[in-house]
Amino acid sequence: MPGADLAEACRTARDAGCAGLELRAHPDTGVHVGMEEAERAQARRLHAVADRARVAGVRLLVETHDSHPTGRDVRRLLDAAGVPDVTGAIWDALHPWRHGESPVDTLAEIRRLLVREGYRGWVSLEWERTWYPRVASVGSVLPGALAWVRG
Repeated sequence: MPGADLAEACRTARDAGCAGLELRAHPDTGVHVGMEEAERAQARRLHAVADRARVAGVRLLVETHDSHPTGRDVRRLLDAAGVPDVTGAIWDALHPWRHGESPVDTLAEIRRLLVREGYRGWVSLEWERTWYPRVASVGSVLPGALAWVRG
């Protein structure tokens, strides 16, 4: 989403009472630029719209998805943007798993960060078996998810 559209999305989110905007990194890795330059451009866009997000009271939340499927990938992008007060991550545990991160390690890291930050809000489970038929059925996952939430 270009910077002007992202600024408008911040205003719309504020007006709708949303605390954050979910973003997915989609760098142009075609013939024009390589992955590193595309990521630098994304970081510049996040930084450029940070003031508008701050004024709107909205956080820019990059999901572990697409070109940045792991926690490390999203962290690298957010660190490069350099605006931690208005950026964060939506840690979709399926995509890190698809790219080699152990679910146990991913969930342990998520728990560590939530506890460290004193987070008391919602945690949701998004299960995309329709798109990834190799993953287990949601019925076989819910008991473990419940145990994780209960700590």
